[in-house]
Amino acid sequence: MKSSNLKSIVDTQLCAFSQSIADLFPIRHGHLIEAVSAGYDTRTYAALRNRHEQQPLDPLSFDRQACIDRLAELTDPATAAAVDVLFGGARLTIGVARRAVQPERFLDLAYDLDAELSGVGQDVTRRTRTFDLPEQIFASGNEPYRIDSAHTHRARVASPARSRDGRLLTAQLVDGQWRGALYIYDAQHQNDDRRCKAWVKANLARAILLAVAPDLRCDVFRPFGYNDGVWRVRLVASSRVQAFWGGSPFVFRLPDRPFHRVDSEKANWADLGNGKLIDGVWLGDVYPNGSDGLKNPLSADDVRTAFLSSARATLARAKFAA
Repeated sequence: MKSSNLKSIVDTQLCAFSQSIADLFPIRHGHLIEAVSAGYDTRTYAALRNRHEQQPLDPLSFDRQACIDRLAELTDPATAAAVDVLFGGARLTIGVARRAVQPERFLDLAYDLDAELSGVGQDVTRRTRTFDLPEQIFASGNEPYRIDSAHTHRARVASPARSRDGRLLTAQLVDGQWRGALYIYDAQHQNDDRRCKAWVKANLARAILLAVAPDLRCDVFRPFGYNDGVWRVRLVASSRVQAFWGGSPFVFRLPDRPFHRVDSEKANWADLGNGKLIDGVWLGDVYPNGSDGLKNPLSADDVRTAFLSSARATLARAKFAA
């Protein structure tokens, strides 16, 4: 029974990954299992199973950041960061369709590309987000294939990124969508385009997802050994927020909830009633105050909402352009 419960818990997390990354990132199943195990504070699934035999696993103990950190070790930091955005609820579909009509005088093969983003809220999809198109150029200078934006999705920015030949690389999402084209020059990829299309999807997905990563994220979980009613909280600010703050600590008002108290880690304590993010991160715990706190428990969503509301209020007062 214990093993069955453990399998169900792990499968739920694996499903959260698999459904969103299956068509974008070819991550090995074993790596996903190791990453999920790390989210439950063990290095391997075998260690997680052994610990579960001693004390059944609490699904609420899952540490998303630990999971993503392990995935970064097993893949690469950019892929893990992109997967993290998907894990937070974003959905990205990328279509690659070969054009039915191809002029015989053209030596390349042309494909239509389209990307559609959802699950990130209207505040993100309604804003224009820019990203740089990935390039595949070998050390020899050979370019086997190229991605380009439709003219409607080329970014009009002051300092756009450009390729070696001066071609505009900075693209933009418009209402959560991007349109463009793929041109395959290399005969090997023309004969078998599977590896090329996989590269295009994965690298285009990384570029888009990192461009829409949330400015604030709040993880709320109950690590192994924590008592019922106690939550561990990690508030994370994006590099964009950190740059806006100019390297200074991001100070925000700690949420004040009846029957509960918030304790900052020593490095994240600012003064009475305030916390501060160091290198973009605040860590602390939320405790129930005696029997009244236990009778009026806070859910993970309650805690997450309270912290995000407080941090966003600080951003709003500073006139940060979300």
